[in-house]
Amino acid sequence: MIGRFGRDQRGVAAIEFALLAPAFLALLTGTITASMLFFTVSSLHFATEAAARCASVMSTVCHDATTTTTYASAHYFGSARTPVFTCTGTVCGSSAPCGNRVVGTVTVTLDVAIASYSTPLSATACYP
Repeated sequence: MIGRFGRDQRGVAAIEFALLAPAFLALLTGTITASMLFFTVSSLHFATEAAARCASVMSTVCHDATTTTTYASAHYFGSARTPVFTCTGTVCGSSAPCGNRVVGTVTVTLDVAIASYSTPLSATACYP
């Protein structure tokens, strides 16, 4: 009786799929989450660099701290989280070690199974 079960190959693919599918789905979900996190970081860096350059070069568009932070928010294309931008420098009415400095911060929440992790991200740009 046991020898007959050892030679029977029916259902092997289903068992292999049941063993490998959770690991594959976890890897796929992790890859997508990491990609979204990297896009958010890249977008935050782009927005702060663009705002610092705007404050230094395009004085008709970014003429004070409010317009500079609004410009930075308009150039942030990350996930649905709302970043906070601060501006220091000659255009923004304070002093900075470089010409104009823009700092952007956002907190990303990573949900992993039953746990939730908050990850703060920040970017700083000075121009010139």
